[in-house]
Order: sequence, then structure tokens, then C-alpha cells
Amino acid sequence: MDSIIKLRIGLIIGALFGLLPITVLFSVTLVAIFIHPPFVPEVPSRTIPFTLIASAISMFGIWSGWKIFSIAISSTPALKNKPLLVVGVIVTTLWGLTIAASFKAFIPQIYCFFLTPGITSTVMLVIACKRAALTANEIPGR
Repeated sequence: MDSIIKLRIGLIIGALFGLLPITVLFSVTLVAIFIHPPFVPEVPSRTIPFTLIASAISMFGIWSGWKIFSIAISSTPALKNKPLLVVGVIVTTLWGLTIAASFKAFIPQIYCFFLTPGITSTVMLVIACKRAALTANEIPGR
């Protein structure tokens, strides 16, 4: 089996366990949160802005994770917006820590679940950077 195939299988398994559960949880939560307010007579005034900000941060983190995955799995990885991807990894990790810390009193094992997107994205970004550097060195004229 070719080494790129082994790498892709590993990246797919990492995405299935590291990115997919949070993506599904985010989608279900987003639907539950935004369907709920029109039917509740008294919604606190700060609920909607907080929900929109939290959703935007979460969407950015999830987008960066899947974008890094798509770059890492490509045959010739090209890191066009590397600073944005690094910021995405940092935001995802810090957001995961924030969410995990807020739920730690209820579910102590929650750290593992909310930190996996940040850890997975970091590992995939390192792999993509290494592969991009190797690809740039192999192609003549670059």
C-alpha cells in the first residue's frame, strides 16, 4: 500500500473521530437554539447576540478544521492562507477549552470531547505543512 494512501486513511480516521462529532453536535445545537426563541414568549435580551457570537466562533473553528483536513488529504497540499489556518487552530483550541471549562462541573470527562477538534486540526496542519514543504522541494523551479 502506498504511503499516501496510508496517510489519507489515518487523516480520514482522525477527521471521523476529531471533527465529525463536534460538527454534528454543532449542527443539532444550532437548529435547537434557533428554532426555540420564536416560540418562547420571553427570551432574555442577551440570548440572541450571545448565541450569534458563539455560533460564529464555532463555525470558524469547524470550517478551519475541515479546511485543514481537505488541504492535508490533497495529493499536493498548498497552504495559501497559512496565517488564517493557524488562527483557526488557535481559536478552535481556545474555544474548546472555554466550552469544556464551562461544562466541567456537570460532566468532568468533557475535556476530551471539546478539545479533539483543536488537537486534530493541529496535527493535520503540521502534516499539511510538512507535505507542502516536501512538495515544494521536489518540484523544480520553485
